[in-house]
Amino acid sequence: MKKRILSLLLIALVLVCMMACAGKEATSDTTDQALNWPNGTIQIDIPYGAGGDSDTNARIAAKYLEKELGTTVVCVNMPGANSTLGPIAVLDAEADGNTLYYYNSAQAANQATGIFKDAGFDMFDDFTAAGTCAYDASYALVCPASAGWKTLDDMVAAAKAAPGTITYSYSYGTNVHYLLLGMEKALGIDLDEIDIGSDNSAKIVSLLSGEVDLITGNLSTFEDYLEDGSMVCLGLFSKERNEYYPDYPALSEYGIEATCPKYYEFRFKKGTDERIVKKFNEALQAVCANSEYQAELEVYRASAVCLSPEEQETFDKTYVDEQYEALKDFE
Repeated sequence: MKKRILSLLLIALVLVCMMACAGKEATSDTTDQALNWPNGTIQIDIPYGAGGDSDTNARIAAKYLEKELGTTVVCVNMPGANSTLGPIAVLDAEADGNTLYYYNSAQAANQATGIFKDAGFDMFDDFTAAGTCAYDASYALVCPASAGWKTLDDMVAAAKAAPGTITYSYSYGTNVHYLLLGMEKALGIDLDEIDIGSDNSAKIVSLLSGEVDLITGNLSTFEDYLEDGSMVCLGLFSKERNEYYPDYPALSEYGIEATCPKYYEFRFKKGTDERIVKKFNEALQAVCANSEYQAELEVYRASAVCLSPEEQETFDKTYVDEQYEALKDFE
């Protein structure tokens, strides 16, 4: 009997030792992974289509991140489903620092309206802030030249003369949707909505084909059309005129308080080692300090701004709270 008890005790001791060793090995593996990161290709998941401002800024940043991190950085477009496919793909990947969720801060509306919740995730609970790479405050309202409007006042006069006949492109529940609803309220007009989605190419086609009368987007996206005279910019959703486009009015000049400042941001899946997050943000800081990177962004009228993860988290949460407040007017 004593021998049997002794044998059981020895077996138990061996198991405890094995578990302890396994725990140390797992901790060692995690530590090695963080210390050796990056140790493979880094994928940036972009929840937008190709060619827009967000896609362009991501690809410029990726090129310089490759130099700073010494590894391949690839960008993968995942448009659709109200920009939820990119973050979902990141959550499906390992929290090893090799997959990043990239977005612009207009996605605060998706968090505020519950779009993200309906898709099964939360921007703050499921992701860790990693920093920003650029900033742009040139979100514009444009119309086709064929409409005959030269200013916002012209559009407002036409809208009041024929309520509900002027149409705009939107994507339901997004920041743009509530920007335009806020504009309608501020101007005292009634416009009709057509859900074209958030893809810039689709919006441009819908405008120039006559399907809609108004679209929105970063002004750099429309520069060629503004230069050839096929589009007219009626104003920017900002509190003051943009340094790159001083001739275009800030819509705040018309009493429109809704704005759309855009930081271009990165997040890791929650659980990613904080040392990896720190290394990535340090690389972003170096990229944003690079004069060549700054010059490339300036072509698209964006500025190199790298917020720390803490600053990014504060900005995003404040912006989401602002969106919650704005939504109360349309509940």
